[in-house]
Amino acid sequence: MPWSDSHRTGHAEIDRQHRVLFAMIEDLLRPGEWERRNAAVLELVSYVVQHFAYEESLMQAHPVADAAEHRREHASLTTTATALRDAHACGDVDEALLQRFLREWLRHHIDARDRTLAAAIAANQ
Repeated sequence: MPWSDSHRTGHAEIDRQHRVLFAMIEDLLRPGEWERRNAAVLELVSYVVQHFAYEESLMQAHPVADAAEHRREHASLTTTATALRDAHACGDVDEALLQRFLREWLRHHIDARDRTLAAAIAANQ
């Protein structure tokens, strides 16, 4: 799941953070020992929470039409990511579910919601 310009939102900081997320996900999905992968899951979930907080601070500073729905998606994604993190820590994670979640999140949330957020910010500057 490498980063490509097709995932760019047009907002420099959001795109930088997304590139970090893509790199973390690639590391997580690479085969390896459980300890390394568990650390990667913990790091990814922590970074996701920070990233969502950044996006939500942008939504407070700039009027965004779908801000409430965007926040609800963040809450849902955080709940799912936390549950996957906890399951992974117990050695009970469904790898296919984890990969599907990561891919769907990237495809839908980053490529749709975050692009809309970046456009709204650009329009209000």
